[in-house]
Amino acid sequence: MRYAILLLFGGMGALLLWLGWVKYQEADGKLRYWERTTAVVSLRGGDGFALRYHAAGEPREAYGSNQLALVPLIEGQRVEVMYSNPEPGQGEVTHWAHLYRDSILIAGFAAIGLFLGIGGFFSFGGSHTPGPASAETALYQQLAEAEEDAPAAPLRLTALGPPVQLREPGGLVILMVIFGLLLILAGGGFLNSTESWLARLVAWPAGVVAIIVGGLTLYTAYETRKTVYHADSNGIRLQSPTRTREVAWTQVAKIVRLRIVQKEWSKTLQRSTTRTAGYTWILSSRSGEELIRLQENLEPRADLQRLLDYIPGRTGVAVRNDSE
Repeated sequence: MRYAILLLFGGMGALLLWLGWVKYQEADGKLRYWERTTAVVSLRGGDGFALRYHAAGEPREAYGSNQLALVPLIEGQRVEVMYSNPEPGQGEVTHWAHLYRDSILIAGFAAIGLFLGIGGFFSFGGSHTPGPASAETALYQQLAEAEEDAPAAPLRLTALGPPVQLREPGGLVILMVIFGLLLILAGGGFLNSTESWLARLVAWPAGVVAIIVGGLTLYTAYETRKTVYHADSNGIRLQSPTRTREVAWTQVAKIVRLRIVQKEWSKTLQRSTTRTAGYTWILSSRSGEELIRLQENLEPRADLQRLLDYIPGRTGVAVRNDSE
Protein backbone atom coordinates (compact mmCIF):
# COMPACT_ATOMS: atom_id res chain seq x y z
CA MET A 1 0.00 0.00 0.00
CA ARG A 2 2.70 2.48 1.00
CA TYR A 3 4.66 1.86 -2.20
CA ALA A 4 1.55 2.25 -4.35
CA ILE A 5 0.84 5.64 -2.72
CA LEU A 6 4.45 6.76 -3.22
CA LEU A 7 4.51 5.69 -6.86
CA LEU A 8 1.08 7.12 -7.70
CA PHE A 9 1.28 10.54 -6.07
CA GLY A 10 5.07 10.84 -6.34
CA GLY A 11 4.90 9.99 -10.04
CA MET A 12 2.17 12.55 -10.62
CA GLY A 13 4.21 15.13 -8.70
CA ALA A 14 7.34 14.38 -10.76
CA LEU A 15 5.39 14.68 -14.02
CA LEU A 16 3.81 17.98 -12.95
CA LEU A 17 7.19 19.27 -11.84
CA TRP A 18 8.57 18.56 -15.29
CA LEU A 19 5.58 20.23 -16.97
CA GLY A 20 6.02 23.28 -14.74
CA TRP A 21 9.67 23.49 -15.73
CA VAL A 22 8.73 23.30 -19.43
CA LYS A 23 6.24 26.14 -18.99
CA TYR A 24 8.86 28.16 -17.15
CA GLN A 25 11.38 27.69 -19.97
CA GLU A 26 8.77 28.69 -22.54
CA ALA A 27 7.88 31.90 -20.67
CA ASP A 28 11.53 32.73 -20.00
CA GLY A 29 12.36 32.28 -23.69
CA LYS A 30 9.66 34.76 -24.64
CA LEU A 31 10.93 37.24 -22.07
CA ARG A 32 14.45 36.96 -23.47
CA TYR A 33 13.80 37.18 -27.22
CA TRP A 34 10.51 39.01 -27.78
CA GLU A 35 10.21 42.75 -28.32
CA ARG A 36 8.89 44.94 -25.49
CA THR A 37 6.77 48.02 -25.22
CA THR A 38 4.32 49.72 -22.85
CA ALA A 39 0.56 49.08 -22.83
CA VAL A 40 -2.45 50.53 -21.06
CA VAL A 41 -4.84 48.13 -19.27
CA SER A 42 -8.58 48.30 -19.94
CA LEU A 43 -10.75 45.95 -17.88
CA ARG A 44 -13.45 43.94 -19.59
CA GLY A 45 -16.36 41.89 -18.28
CA GLY A 46 -15.54 39.30 -15.63
CA ASP A 47 -11.83 38.77 -15.07
CA GLY A 48 -10.75 39.80 -18.56
CA PHE A 49 -8.67 42.79 -19.63
CA ALA A 50 -7.42 44.36 -22.85
CA LEU A 51 -3.90 45.64 -23.51
CA ARG A 52 -3.62 48.60 -25.87
CA TYR A 53 -0.18 49.36 -27.25
CA HIS A 54 1.74 50.22 -30.43
CA ALA A 55 3.85 47.63 -32.23
CA ALA A 56 5.35 47.56 -35.72
CA GLY A 57 4.08 51.11 -36.27
CA GLU A 58 0.40 50.26 -35.70
CA PRO A 59 -1.99 50.29 -32.71
CA ARG A 60 -2.54 46.83 -31.31
CA GLU A 61 -4.88 45.24 -28.81
CA ALA A 62 -4.32 41.97 -26.98
CA TYR A 63 -6.46 40.24 -24.40
CA GLY A 64 -5.77 38.42 -21.15
CA SER A 65 -7.32 37.36 -17.87
CA ASN A 66 -6.80 38.18 -14.21
CA GLN A 67 -8.15 34.78 -13.25
CA LEU A 68 -5.80 32.99 -10.81
CA ALA A 69 -3.27 35.83 -11.12
CA LEU A 70 -1.47 36.59 -7.87
CA VAL A 71 -1.29 40.30 -8.77
CA PRO A 72 -4.35 41.30 -10.87
CA LEU A 73 -4.12 44.25 -13.25
CA ILE A 74 -6.29 47.32 -12.70
CA GLU A 75 -8.04 49.80 -15.00
CA GLY A 76 -5.71 52.36 -16.57
CA GLN A 77 -2.54 50.68 -15.32
CA ARG A 78 0.53 51.03 -17.53
CA VAL A 79 2.38 47.74 -17.86
CA GLU A 80 5.23 46.37 -19.92
CA VAL A 81 4.20 43.88 -22.59
CA MET A 82 6.19 41.70 -24.97
CA TYR A 83 5.32 40.52 -28.47
CA SER A 84 6.88 38.55 -31.29
CA ASN A 85 7.64 40.20 -34.62
CA PRO A 86 5.67 37.65 -36.68
CA GLU A 87 2.56 38.24 -34.53
CA PRO A 88 2.82 41.68 -32.88
CA GLY A 89 -0.86 41.58 -31.95
CA GLN A 90 -0.31 38.67 -29.51
CA GLY A 91 1.12 40.72 -26.66
CA GLU A 92 1.68 39.29 -23.18
CA VAL A 93 2.30 41.01 -19.85
CA THR A 94 5.88 40.67 -18.60
CA HIS A 95 4.91 40.92 -14.92
CA TRP A 96 6.00 37.73 -13.16
CA ALA A 97 2.52 37.08 -11.71
CA HIS A 98 1.14 36.73 -15.25
CA LEU A 99 4.21 35.52 -17.12
CA TYR A 100 4.93 32.60 -14.75
CA ARG A 101 1.36 31.99 -13.59
CA ASP A 102 1.05 28.56 -15.23
CA SER A 103 4.46 27.48 -13.94
CA ILE A 104 3.62 28.53 -10.39
CA LEU A 105 0.25 26.74 -10.42
CA ILE A 106 1.69 23.54 -11.87
CA ALA A 107 4.60 23.62 -9.41
CA GLY A 108 2.10 24.01 -6.56
CA PHE A 109 0.18 20.92 -7.65
CA ALA A 110 3.48 19.08 -8.10
CA ALA A 111 4.46 19.96 -4.52
CA ILE A 112 1.11 18.64 -3.30
CA GLY A 113 1.60 15.39 -5.21
CA LEU A 114 5.12 14.89 -3.85
CA PHE A 115 3.96 15.74 -0.33
CA LEU A 116 1.10 13.23 -0.53
CA GLY A 117 3.38 10.57 -2.00
CA ILE A 118 6.20 10.95 0.51
CA GLY A 119 3.87 11.66 3.43
CA GLY A 120 1.67 8.69 2.56
CA PHE A 121 4.71 6.45 2.27
CA PHE A 122 5.84 7.24 5.81
CA SER A 123 2.29 7.41 7.22
CA PHE A 124 1.58 3.90 5.99
CA GLY A 125 4.97 2.69 7.18
CA GLY A 126 5.38 -0.57 8.96
CA SER A 127 7.07 0.57 12.17
CA HIS A 128 5.95 3.25 14.59
CA THR A 129 7.19 4.62 17.85
CA PRO A 130 5.35 2.79 20.62
CA GLY A 131 2.84 4.93 22.45
CA PRO A 132 0.03 4.34 24.90
CA ALA A 133 -1.53 1.03 23.98
CA SER A 134 -5.01 1.24 22.50
CA ALA A 135 -7.76 -1.16 23.49
CA GLU A 136 -7.26 -3.11 20.27
CA THR A 137 -3.51 -3.43 20.83
CA ALA A 138 -3.93 -4.52 24.46
CA LEU A 139 -6.53 -7.12 23.45
CA TYR A 140 -4.30 -8.48 20.72
CA GLN A 141 -1.36 -8.76 23.12
CA GLN A 142 -3.52 -10.62 25.64
CA LEU A 143 -4.71 -13.04 22.98
CA ALA A 144 -1.15 -13.56 21.74
CA GLU A 145 0.13 -14.26 25.26
CA ALA A 146 -2.74 -16.65 25.91
CA GLU A 147 -2.02 -18.44 22.65
CA GLU A 148 1.68 -18.78 23.54
CA ASP A 149 0.84 -20.19 26.99
CA ALA A 150 -1.76 -22.62 25.64
CA PRO A 151 -0.72 -26.18 24.75
CA ALA A 152 0.43 -26.45 21.16
CA ALA A 153 -2.19 -27.90 18.86
CA PRO A 154 -1.27 -31.02 16.91
CA LEU A 155 0.36 -30.12 13.62
CA ARG A 156 -1.71 -31.00 10.59
CA LEU A 157 0.26 -32.79 7.90
CA THR A 158 -0.66 -31.71 4.39
CA ALA A 159 0.79 -32.53 1.00
CA LEU A 160 2.30 -29.70 -0.96
CA GLY A 161 1.41 -31.13 -4.33
CA PRO A 162 3.10 -29.55 -7.37
CA PRO A 163 6.11 -27.29 -6.71
CA VAL A 164 5.26 -23.67 -5.94
CA GLN A 165 6.55 -20.57 -7.69
CA LEU A 166 5.74 -17.19 -6.13
CA ARG A 167 6.39 -13.62 -7.33
CA GLU A 168 5.72 -10.06 -6.24
CA PRO A 169 2.47 -8.52 -7.55
CA GLY A 170 2.69 -7.41 -11.18
CA GLY A 171 0.78 -4.18 -10.47
CA LEU A 172 3.50 -3.00 -8.11
CA VAL A 173 6.15 -3.54 -10.78
CA ILE A 174 4.14 -1.54 -13.34
CA LEU A 175 3.80 1.39 -10.92
CA MET A 176 7.54 1.31 -10.25
CA VAL A 177 8.29 1.38 -13.99
CA ILE A 178 5.95 4.33 -14.54
CA PHE A 179 7.47 6.23 -11.62
CA GLY A 180 11.01 5.55 -12.84
CA LEU A 181 10.24 6.72 -16.37
CA LEU A 182 8.59 9.89 -15.08
CA LEU A 183 11.66 10.68 -12.99
CA ILE A 184 13.98 10.15 -15.95
CA LEU A 185 11.75 12.32 -18.14
CA ALA A 186 11.75 15.07 -15.52
CA GLY A 187 15.53 14.79 -15.16
CA GLY A 188 15.98 15.11 -18.92
CA GLY A 189 13.87 18.26 -18.87
CA PHE A 190 16.08 19.77 -16.17
CA LEU A 191 19.30 18.87 -18.01
CA ASN A 192 17.91 20.42 -21.19
CA SER A 193 17.85 23.82 -19.52
CA THR A 194 19.38 26.65 -21.57
CA GLU A 195 18.65 29.38 -19.06
CA SER A 196 21.10 31.55 -17.12
CA TRP A 197 24.01 29.97 -15.28
CA LEU A 198 22.16 30.41 -11.98
CA ALA A 199 19.15 28.47 -13.25
CA ARG A 200 21.41 25.74 -14.64
CA LEU A 201 23.25 25.56 -11.32
CA VAL A 202 19.98 24.44 -9.75
CA ALA A 203 18.44 22.52 -12.66
CA TRP A 204 21.37 20.33 -13.69
CA PRO A 205 22.07 18.72 -10.27
CA ALA A 206 18.32 18.17 -9.84
CA GLY A 207 18.20 16.54 -13.27
CA VAL A 208 21.13 14.24 -12.49
CA VAL A 209 19.56 13.19 -9.17
CA ALA A 210 16.18 12.58 -10.84
CA ILE A 211 17.75 10.42 -13.57
CA ILE A 212 19.78 8.41 -11.04
CA VAL A 213 16.75 7.80 -8.81
CA GLY A 214 14.65 6.94 -11.87
CA GLY A 215 17.28 4.46 -13.07
CA LEU A 216 17.47 2.85 -9.64
CA THR A 217 13.67 2.61 -9.56
CA LEU A 218 13.63 0.87 -12.95
CA TYR A 219 16.34 -1.55 -11.82
CA THR A 220 14.42 -2.25 -8.62
CA ALA A 221 11.33 -2.97 -10.73
CA TYR A 222 13.37 -5.34 -12.89
CA GLU A 223 14.84 -7.13 -9.87
CA THR A 224 11.43 -7.36 -8.21
CA ARG A 225 9.92 -8.86 -11.35
CA LYS A 226 12.74 -11.39 -11.67
CA THR A 227 12.65 -12.42 -7.99
CA VAL A 228 11.05 -15.85 -7.67
CA TYR A 229 10.42 -18.14 -4.70
CA HIS A 230 10.65 -21.84 -5.63
CA ALA A 231 9.32 -24.30 -3.06
CA ASP A 232 9.01 -28.10 -3.09
CA SER A 233 9.11 -30.94 -0.59
CA ASN A 234 12.84 -30.39 0.09
CA GLY A 235 12.85 -26.66 0.84
CA ILE A 236 12.48 -23.19 -0.59
CA ARG A 237 14.82 -21.19 -2.81
CA LEU A 238 14.87 -17.43 -3.31
CA GLN A 239 16.31 -16.48 -6.69
CA SER A 240 16.88 -12.95 -7.97
CA PRO A 241 19.34 -11.24 -10.35
CA THR A 242 21.59 -10.28 -7.41
CA ARG A 243 21.29 -13.15 -4.93
CA THR A 244 20.23 -16.73 -4.46
CA ARG A 245 19.37 -18.40 -1.18
CA GLU A 246 18.31 -21.98 -0.53
CA VAL A 247 16.65 -23.07 2.71
CA ALA A 248 16.01 -26.72 3.54
CA TRP A 249 12.93 -27.45 5.62
CA THR A 250 15.18 -29.20 8.15
CA GLN A 251 16.87 -25.84 8.89
CA VAL A 252 13.62 -24.22 10.05
CA ALA A 253 13.26 -24.16 13.84
CA LYS A 254 10.94 -21.19 14.30
CA ILE A 255 8.03 -19.76 12.31
CA VAL A 256 6.61 -16.35 13.23
CA ARG A 257 3.50 -14.86 11.72
CA LEU A 258 4.28 -11.17 12.16
CA ARG A 259 1.34 -8.80 12.27
CA ILE A 260 2.13 -5.45 10.60
CA VAL A 261 0.30 -2.71 12.48
CA GLN A 262 -0.47 0.79 11.38
CA LYS A 263 -1.31 3.71 13.62
CA GLU A 264 -4.11 6.04 12.60
CA TRP A 265 -6.32 8.65 14.22
CA SER A 266 -9.90 7.62 14.91
CA LYS A 267 -12.36 10.50 14.50
CA THR A 268 -15.04 8.46 16.26
CA LEU A 269 -12.96 7.58 19.32
CA GLN A 270 -10.90 10.81 19.18
CA ARG A 271 -7.67 8.97 19.88
CA SER A 272 -4.90 7.05 18.16
CA THR A 273 -5.77 3.46 17.25
CA THR A 274 -4.06 0.67 15.36
CA ARG A 275 -5.21 -1.59 12.58
CA THR A 276 -3.74 -4.60 10.81
CA ALA A 277 -1.94 -3.60 7.61
CA GLY A 278 -0.81 -7.12 6.68
CA TYR A 279 1.18 -10.17 7.74
CA THR A 280 4.69 -11.48 7.11
CA TRP A 281 5.86 -15.03 7.76
CA ILE A 282 9.44 -15.23 9.05
CA LEU A 283 11.33 -18.55 9.04
CA SER A 284 14.35 -18.74 11.37
CA SER A 285 17.01 -21.32 12.30
CA ARG A 286 17.84 -22.73 15.72
CA SER A 287 20.49 -20.03 16.20
CA GLY A 288 17.89 -17.31 15.61
CA GLU A 289 19.18 -16.44 12.13
CA GLU A 290 16.44 -15.29 9.78
CA LEU A 291 16.31 -17.68 6.86
CA ILE A 292 13.61 -16.21 4.66
CA ARG A 293 10.54 -13.96 4.70
CA LEU A 294 7.28 -14.53 2.90
CA GLN A 295 5.03 -11.48 2.37
CA GLU A 296 1.30 -12.04 2.17
CA ASN A 297 1.05 -10.23 -1.19
CA LEU A 298 3.03 -12.87 -3.11
CA GLU A 299 1.25 -14.30 -6.11
CA PRO A 300 -0.47 -16.60 -6.98
CA ARG A 301 -2.37 -16.31 -3.70
CA ALA A 302 -3.70 -19.88 -3.88
CA ASP A 303 -0.16 -21.30 -4.16
CA LEU A 304 1.02 -19.09 -1.30
CA GLN A 305 -1.74 -20.36 0.96
CA ARG A 306 -0.97 -23.93 -0.06
CA LEU A 307 2.69 -23.39 0.91
CA LEU A 308 1.82 -21.74 4.25
CA ASP A 309 -0.44 -24.67 5.15
CA TYR A 310 2.31 -27.11 4.24
CA ILE A 311 5.32 -25.61 6.07
CA PRO A 312 4.31 -26.27 9.73
CA GLY A 313 3.56 -29.95 9.14
CA ARG A 314 6.67 -30.44 7.02
CA THR A 315 9.04 -28.75 9.50
CA GLY A 316 7.30 -29.90 12.69
CA VAL A 317 7.30 -26.29 13.96
CA ALA A 318 4.15 -24.57 15.18
CA VAL A 319 3.45 -21.04 13.94
CA ARG A 320 3.78 -18.31 16.60
CA ASN A 321 1.89 -15.04 16.31
CA ASP A 322 3.69 -11.81 17.00
CA SER A 323 3.17 -8.12 16.42
CA GLU A 324 5.79 -5.52 15.52
